[in-house]
Amino acid sequence: MKYWALLILLIFSIKESIANPYPLKPRDYYVGVNKIYQGKPATLKITDEYIKNYRTRLQEALNQDVEFAGEYVVAEWGCGSSCVIHSFINKRTGVVLDHVFGGEGGPFLEEVYLNSRLVKAFGENEADGKFYTYYYLLEGNQLKLVKMNEREPIDWVDIINYAYRK
Repeated sequence: MKYWALLILLIFSIKESIANPYPLKPRDYYVGVNKIYQGKPATLKITDEYIKNYRTRLQEALNQDVEFAGEYVVAEWGCGSSCVIHSFINKRTGVVLDHVFGGEGGPFLEEVYLNSRLVKAFGENEADGKFYTYYYLLEGNQLKLVKMNEREPIDWVDIINYAYRK
């Protein structure tokens, strides 16, 4: 009997790992951050053309309160009607993360957490035309995609865009 129970458990475990190539364990949803940065904002590190082009907005964002992973601020600016771009800047170091949300840069930012390294975003996957919730974890100075969940379009703009492409 023990062997059958173990075999069934193993089969369901394998099925789940095959069905979801981005496993996210419950403990990963709120990957704790021990300290919240309280110091002065660093000077923006201009390391590429993107940062150079948006340096004024990115530098201004460093004066905001920390919003993500204990030491990051979120810069936000419009890029046209119903278009917005988000970038993350480390308030302690002045380094801008490579990953951009919104605009033409990818999915739209949905949630960030002050005391966690988890970022939740949403958008259409151009490869298959479906909508997903994306989960990213901050590892070092990079956001790594750890899970994607298919979802319905979330508002009329998504629905119109989705219907137009069909």
